[in-house]
Parts: sequence; C-alpha cells; structure tokens
Amino acid sequence: LRNEAVHLLKFTHNMKDEARVRSPRPVPGLVTEAVLVETFVKGEGLGDAIKRKSIHNSELCSLGVYTYMLMLLRDNFIHQDLHPGNILYSVDDANANGTTGATTTGPQAQIKLDLIDFGIADELPQIVRNRFIGFLCFLIRGEGDKAADVALTWDGNQTCRDRDALRADMARLVSEKGDVFSRRVNLDELLKEIMRLFRKHGVSIEGVYASLVVSLCVFVWFALSLDPLLIL
Repeated sequence: LRNEAVHLLKFTHNMKDEARVRSPRPVPGLVTEAVLVETFVKGEGLGDAIKRKSIHNSELCSLGVYTYMLMLLRDNFIHQDLHPGNILYSVDDANANGTTGATTTGPQAQIKLDLIDFGIADELPQIVRNRFIGFLCFLIRGEGDKAADVALTWDGNQTCRDRDALRADMARLVSEKGDVFSRRVNLDELLKEIMRLFRKHGVSIEGVYASLVVSLCVFVWFALSLDPLLIL
C-alpha cells in the first residue's frame, strides 16, 4: 500500500500539466500501513466503451496511446497493469453557462482518462528504458537482427543457445510480419511471435523486460479493440 501511494503521487506529479489525464490521490491523514484511502474517481470503465463501441472510442484510443507514450518516453514511469479495468473515462461537455456535465455529444466535449490501481508500476532504470526503446526502434525500422542483438542484453546471464540462428529467425520474422512500410502491423501479434522465438532459442529475459513486453501487448490489444484502424 505504501508503494501504491508513492506511485499515485508520482504519476499525479508527472501529469500535472495534462488536464485530460488524471489519477486518484492518497488522502492525507487517512492513510496507514494497513489502509490506503484515495480521492474518489467518477467514470466508466474503458471495457464498457470497447463493448458498446462508443462514438468516442477513436479519441479514447488516441488519448490512451498519448498517455502511454508520455509514461515511456518522457516520464520513464510505467503503469504495469494497464488493462481496461484500470482505466476510467469521462466525457465532459461545457455548456453555455460554463458548467460541465457528463455527456456524449456536443462540440465542446472533452474526453478524460483516470488511471487507477497503481500497485504495479515501475520507474525504469535508464539502461532498461534505453534497451527496451532501442529494441522497439529496430523492430519499426525492420532490422530484426539488430532487435535480436538488443534483446540478448536483457539478461546478464544470457542462455541463448545459438545467437546467429536467433538473429536470422528474427530478421526473417520482422521482414515477413513487421514491415510497417508495406503493411499494417499488429504489434501485439508480432511481439507474441518474437517471444515464441525467444523460447525456441532459449533466450533468457530479466523480469522487468518481460513485464514491459506483456504490458505493451495488453495495451496494444485494447487500443486496437477501441480503434481497429489504429496503426501500431
């Protein structure tokens, strides 16, 4: 609970200039080692928008992607349990009197996201962040062999049995299924295929990298569920 309180305060600080991205905050004076009391957050679960195909789904998706990129690229602080049940959304529409209310229409409608349940979050060591982003950059550039080289640094006691074979398989896979310049790429499916290759070649991965891959797969899945036309 202490860790979660710290994570909430960290995220709130990081997003202090982002009017559309929020989270609960610990309530001073009501928090002990056994109890964490947070400010109340009102909104609907993102899973409801996925099921109902809300007219706001495309914007919800864009805001979610933007928030994830801020966490990874700017803040170096990742919510590692970012599934639809831990994201609430609201739609506020400013009326002529300047007040707001929860609506789903109107030219002034503004989408807001509230991220909750920060029990699992990580402030990544710089080297972990750089290696993970480097891996993704090589995938996007279509250089599967170089992405394999980066992944082999994800464990100091690497157990890969044949590095050249891994590099060749990665190059082939990324060429066939990861060419973002010639086709729409489902990053979730590509990452799962890569993890199968890692298992095939006995690649060992430290837990923090495995968590990053899993959380990114979950994120891509629900982003595409909100907006199937999204290119990731």
